Amino acid sequence: MSTLNLVVHNTGMEPTFVRGLSQSYIDVTCSTQKLAKTISEGKVLEKETLTEHAYIYFEIKGTKTPKNPAGKERTLNDWGAFCTRIKQKASEMNPQQRKSYKKCTEVLKDAYIGSIAKGINRRSPTPYWWNATINEKRTACLQTRSKLRMLPLMKNGLHVYKPEANLLE
Repeated sequence: MSTLNLVVHNTGMEPTFVRGLSQSYIDVTCSTQKLAKTISEGKVLEKETLTEHAYIYFEIKGTKTPKNPAGKERTLNDWGAFCTRIKQKASEMNPQQRKSYKKCTEVLKDAYIGSIAKGINRRSPTPYWWNATINEKRTACLQTRSKLRMLPLMKNGLHVYKPEANLLE
């Protein structure tokens, strides 16, 4: 680490890895010397991580919490619901299922999907070139395509066109 000019930030006062009765200080946090001058208040968090490793938290002076374009912080997952759902599903599992990584993965996926915040638009930002005219044309095109899909009707194995349905107007 000294050859790379890295600074270790862990104090070693709290274990970062706990499995049963054994504890270890195995996780190491490093930074460059320049960044090290801005780092303060390192601590090991007691928050559940679903692994044997603990979260290590450091504050960096001069940084701001990122916000979404509307200026409000967003959480995409309800972690309380995630934990509740895992506990519920785990209590329903028999001992054999608890040993199955496939079943455990299924439970984790189910809990994650169930914890995703509803009503948040996850689409990519609108491209700079998109405008109202393009949007109107796209909407008209999609409506016409939808109508054209309904056009062919089967009669004795043949497609029959109904002329009374003037779809392209």
